Amino acid sequence: APWCGPCMMAAPEVAKAAAALAGRALVVKVNTEQQPELAAQYRVRSIPNFALFRAGQLVRQ
Repeated sequence: APWCGPCMMAAPEVAKAAAALAGRALVVKVNTEQQPELAAQYRVRSIPNFALFRAGQLVRQ
């Protein structure tokens, strides 16, 4: 969410991770206010929330 202070603080590190992992991993940001179904599916209770997927399956959250 654009109003989330901790999310804004994490954004530069997320961008660095995306650059470092380019071609090996896909790093995405999801606005939980715009995607409430996705947030519910993965039981996101607070933000920022980080999750690792492998072959489409949740590995760690």
